[in-house]
Amino acid sequence: MNFRIKLAGVAGLILFLAGSAAAGTDLCYQYASQGQYGKAISACTSQINSGNYNAGNLAVLYNTRGNAYEQSEKYGLAIADYNKAIALNPSYALAYNGLGNVYSDKGQYDLAVSQYSKAIQLDPSYAYSYNGRGNAYGAKGQYDQALADFSKAIKLMPSYAQAYGNRGVIYYNKGQYDQAINDADKAIRLNPSFAEAYTTRGNAYNAKGRYGLAIDDFNKAIALKPSADAYNGLGNAYRQKGQYNQAIMSYTKAINLNPSNPAPYFNRGIIYSKNGQYDLAIASFNKAVELNPAFASAYAELCTAYYGKGRYNLAIADCGKAVRLNPPAENIYVTRGKACNANGQFDLAEADFNKAISMAPSDASLYFNLGAAYYYGGLYEKAAGSFKRAIALEHNRAQNDLDRVWLLLSYRHFSSDKAVEDFNMLGTYVNVNPSGGWARSILKYFLGQTAQEGLLNDARQGKNKQDIAVQLCQAYYYAGEEMLWEGKKDKARKFFRKSIASLKSHQADYAEYEAAKVMLKKTGGK
Repeated sequence: MNFRIKLAGVAGLILFLAGSAAAGTDLCYQYASQGQYGKAISACTSQINSGNYNAGNLAVLYNTRGNAYEQSEKYGLAIADYNKAIALNPSYALAYNGLGNVYSDKGQYDLAVSQYSKAIQLDPSYAYSYNGRGNAYGAKGQYDQALADFSKAIKLMPSYAQAYGNRGVIYYNKGQYDQAINDADKAIRLNPSFAEAYTTRGNAYNAKGRYGLAIDDFNKAIALKPSADAYNGLGNAYRQKGQYNQAIMSYTKAINLNPSNPAPYFNRGIIYSKNGQYDLAIASFNKAVELNPAFASAYAELCTAYYGKGRYNLAIADCGKAVRLNPPAENIYVTRGKACNANGQFDLAEADFNKAISMAPSDASLYFNLGAAYYYGGLYEKAAGSFKRAIALEHNRAQNDLDRVWLLLSYRHFSSDKAVEDFNMLGTYVNVNPSGGWARSILKYFLGQTAQEGLLNDARQGKNKQDIAVQLCQAYYYAGEEMLWEGKKDKARKFFRKSIASLKSHQADYAEYEAAKVMLKKTGGK
């Protein structure tokens, strides 16, 4: 977000043509100040060509026409006029300010800073140049310099709503949300029609989890001046509240207003992916990376969507792009590791999970994932070691019990005194703690204390349909493991298929669902 008064130099045009001899010579400024830029350009051109003005007044005319060209996005002509104004009056601060505006519009922020700095050197009291330079610094990510310039502009002009609005944006970008809200409040008090200030405040409320207030602000911004930023922020608020249809509609409106902004495509893709609409998600993320090829988060989400769709090679490739573009969080390595597992590339999965562990060594789930990779690859002693580490770190009782289930599975595949000792300790653990919910039923099943039918009956006792679906997914997987242990591959594959069928893919962020797919493939099933 970048809010700048583009006609920052117009205020200085009141100096133009005091005592002019020709009638209607104020038309150039009049049209420019009214926003009639085409008429302003014609009037300025007529006055410039009349031969009636001295060098000082000609400089003002060129500057005014330059402003009109800049507002009309005719940047080359604007630059030419500002340079003519400077040639006629080298100390003309407004013309340097105009050049700063043009270069800022063109995204040439170093040149913009240079021109604004010249304007400030010539006229240190001109608040608009500080505001312009602050915007350029903000676009360069130099937030402290931007804050200093906006604060100087406010000191020079305490009623300058734009400077408060812009400073609020910088505070938001720095994660200082209370300060962003305070500055947006001041900007709105000074200018109740300042749509962008409502958008800034809405974004800050979103960041603080105050989604109702955010929605109110975005709707106010949209009522004043519909913008892609406001609709995107509104979509974010609805998404956080779980109102996905409203969020998608808001993101789509943002895209319609500004099709070249990758953010709403990305945000809409997240909802599609969450809903299991992977084709739509992939299309949205692909559009985001088309618009911004360095968008690492979009590649990471593509990886997740392709994984959910079962297109593991594409998932691995896009996770790789995310890793190369930006040092990622551990979750990228986890997703890629799971895709490698599903592809049967267990050694690559192990490498990814170990990388994730190096980034978050206290995360129990990472050790569990590493243990699963070892387990699939037949490295059962290493698997047991990882599961034991997960158990030591896991504070959630139900998950801790599931970690113990996988430890039991690993122990069955190798024989050692320590394995036998630990196996017996698990039996003691269950006997001492007989109640423990669904996960405890699974432990009892592998300890021979519950029959298969008892396990399946327990799975059907969930609190709601989703709980029952998850528990059946888990029960069928473990029943498949038991059949596989007994050498009954056909029955094992049947249970693995039932495990997979129990959940929809976008609800299936469960180890057993993923494991059922891996083990079905390992046993020659489809």
